Amino acid sequence: MNEISPLCLKCNSLMIVGKEFSEHWEYYNCIKCKYGEAKLIGEWLPTDKDTNFLFYEIARKLSSEIDIPLIEAIGYSEKFYKKFTDKKKCDLLGIGPFDDDFFHHEYFGLLFYIKYFIIDEKDPDIHKFHAWRLENN
Repeated sequence: MNEISPLCLKCNSLMIVGKEFSEHWEYYNCIKCKYGEAKLIGEWLPTDKDTNFLFYEIARKLSSEIDIPLIEAIGYSEKFYKKFTDKKKCDLLGIGPFDDDFFHHEYFGLLFYIKYFIIDEKDPDIHKFHAWRLENN
């Protein structure tokens, strides 16, 4: 997750440091196709390395699935993690906070959670989410 190739993985053109700024990430963009990568430069999520890597991979998949910049997908992933590990916020939804085991079990299924709750900001009722997920899976 920390080493970025100087050449784009999609078109083999040069990657340059992006103009975007984050205290946790250094962004790289392809000068030709605009493909993006990110390098972790500090602590990101308050959890173990495996879960941090999982959320990085989720962000990369989200970026490619809905065609958004990686920097935006990382932001959505972080917002989801923080919201659904916060006991007070989860109590308002009528659910318990999610833990690392849940995240690893769901893996790319987390894309549905992020799309529904964070990107689309749909009804926070977990039962409505499950019905939506069945319709869109």
